[in-house]
Amino acid sequence: MASSLTPRAAKVLGEKIKQARQAKNLRQADLAKLIGLSPQSISAFESGKIPPDREYIEKIAYHTQRPVHFFTGQKVAEALARVEQLKVELEELSAILKQIVEEK
Repeated sequence: MASSLTPRAAKVLGEKIKQARQAKNLRQADLAKLIGLSPQSISAFESGKIPPDREYIEKIAYHTQRPVHFFTGQKVAEALARVEQLKVELEELSAILKQIVEEK
């Protein structure tokens, strides 16, 4: 995940991490201890300087009691993939219907 994020996306992810952490009344040091990193790492995540790997996003999600997609937007990605899949299926159906009409 870390390498595929734009600077803006890393910043947004960092803001979500901070929001989730604060909602659970955790300090950066508290969250760092829970997930096995340094407080400096949490600070870097929250500032968007260093996006966390998926492993740490999952740990942060667990300890802040948020779903992973709160941080990753994965539901949106899954919905877009489904839309693409439906588009392909519609094109296939359209081709079948065209064949049927032409055969008559």
